[in-house]
Amino acid sequence: MERRHRNSSFHFMNDNVSRSFRLQMEPDVYNDDEHLAQMVSSDTKSSLDDATGSRMYCNKLGIKVYSEVSSVPACESLESLTVLLHLNAPSAGTSRVGDGASSMFSQNTNSRAPIDLVAVLDTSGSMAGRKLLLLKQAMAFVIRNLSSVDRLSLVIFSSTAKRVFPLCRMGEEGQRQAIQSMDALMASGGTNIAEGLKKGVKILEDRRERNPISSIMLLSDGQDTYNINSGRQLSLLLGGAVTDSRRLVPRSIRSNSRGLGHLQIPIHTFGFGSDHDAATMHAISEVSGGTFSFIQAEETVQDAFAQCIGGLLSVVAQDVKLSISCLSPGVRINVIHAGSYQNSISNEGRCGTVELGDLYAEEQRDILVELQLPAFMSSNEAMPMPLLEAGCLYEEPVTREVNHISAEKLHIDRPLASKEVRQVVSLEVDRQRNRLRVAAVIAEARLLADEGNFEAAQSRLQTVRMQLEDSPSARAGDQLCTVLDFELKEMYERMASRQLYERSGRAYLLSAQSSHLRQRATTRGDSLDGFMHDYQTQSMVDMVTLSQMRSLLERNVVTATPSSSQRDMPRGRNAAAPTRSAGLSLFQKMSAKVLRSHGVG
Repeated sequence: MERRHRNSSFHFMNDNVSRSFRLQMEPDVYNDDEHLAQMVSSDTKSSLDDATGSRMYCNKLGIKVYSEVSSVPACESLESLTVLLHLNAPSAGTSRVGDGASSMFSQNTNSRAPIDLVAVLDTSGSMAGRKLLLLKQAMAFVIRNLSSVDRLSLVIFSSTAKRVFPLCRMGEEGQRQAIQSMDALMASGGTNIAEGLKKGVKILEDRRERNPISSIMLLSDGQDTYNINSGRQLSLLLGGAVTDSRRLVPRSIRSNSRGLGHLQIPIHTFGFGSDHDAATMHAISEVSGGTFSFIQAEETVQDAFAQCIGGLLSVVAQDVKLSISCLSPGVRINVIHAGSYQNSISNEGRCGTVELGDLYAEEQRDILVELQLPAFMSSNEAMPMPLLEAGCLYEEPVTREVNHISAEKLHIDRPLASKEVRQVVSLEVDRQRNRLRVAAVIAEARLLADEGNFEAAQSRLQTVRMQLEDSPSARAGDQLCTVLDFELKEMYERMASRQLYERSGRAYLLSAQSSHLRQRATTRGDSLDGFMHDYQTQSMVDMVTLSQMRSLLERNVVTATPSSSQRDMPRGRNAAAPTRSAGLSLFQKMSAKVLRSHGVG
């Protein structure tokens, strides 16, 4: 028997095994999302809690606090003492279980949070040919690595936007239908990013049910030829105080919005090739709490998608909020350096908060806090001075339990006598100061380059590079400093001329800025094979590894396919079989190796 939803553009067959979809006129309201996977019964909830506690969450989110220096003479006061608050998300443990040939993530659905994912994809005329083929392959990889508890919807845009696949669960039949929808796509027309994004957001706003994790992946290879220049319709439609291209993001999902109806939906944007609008794509990601990736080499689009979903399928903490409280009289918070994350100072500088959103397994967040430190008179020279305490509140996405991490307190020694001892600067603090210094100079250099002042932009990059090389953490051989130095050199070279900057420099800088300010991995440059794996988690590495193995297997199969002339040769008919078999065997062996590295199998 067929069940129909009002306003639905698709019909769902009431069958637990198979479904069929029939496209009609698009609905006004996208409330035709497929029902979520059946909830766990109360009888098995306790066993699930035990499983998630032992497998998905090997430990709880942790907080550590570091002072820039270990002591300050009691008679001295400081206008600025830097303190580092370090958060570390729990690992995903051995929960990544799968068949080794398709996914290590999708099968073990009881130990990770299900996701609602909307892919908003550019199918304008410039995507014709190889680009569209690579995009179809990349989306097929994404689809195959989702499971029956995850839901996916597809939106395409060219001159107009269209939903080509509703929000449906990715069981075997759902995957088949989604891939079929992708295979049918053709490229034509202009580029209307605003309409595509509007439709993608509306799907998540109108859905009847919601999975714990929601996200949008937006890919475009060109400039928005309909909205960016005029902005009139966008201003009326989206409103708010957001200017320029940020108006493309509806108010309801902006990361700094508050109140009823606000959805926390990060938009992860992907600039495809050398002709996309990097500034617009970066702005969309920033205002929504997502990331911006620059896919310079078109063949790496699947790896870029793999890295993104590797993170989305490993969320271990949601709505993370860090709280800071000063402990001693006279201690005040001057500034909170939290990158792109929202933060506030209250109670006359005595308290502060930082909103960090969702954390993937093994991700880290580092917040620098500048404190005003008063003189401290005490009769006991050995008595340390309490500076601040930091606590954290977050929600576990699987169990929906709210956890509070007990406050970590920081004390500093205040000796009565001023000793002639050289203070040793904390390498942890110095490392994060370098990260934020580089992020700041990226923004400065980009503004200078956009004005055509490439010599000044290169000079700023070179100055900070020299400061970086002279920092304590760099002298100690810190790996992050090595990465930052390499990136500054790469940015310098990509500003050698206006042509080079327009083709790849701006996008590279913006993707790096997005990554460093959010401490989250993005794709930038020619490939993911370099050593620039800053912020990449094991879940991301695993998914990218699967992507590269899949690509290797497909290349072997294509290479081994005989031509028409080869088929006429005596040995040509079966020539492809051994190579295909060898490629499949290699793929399975590499998959098994990755699984064993995580204690599985």
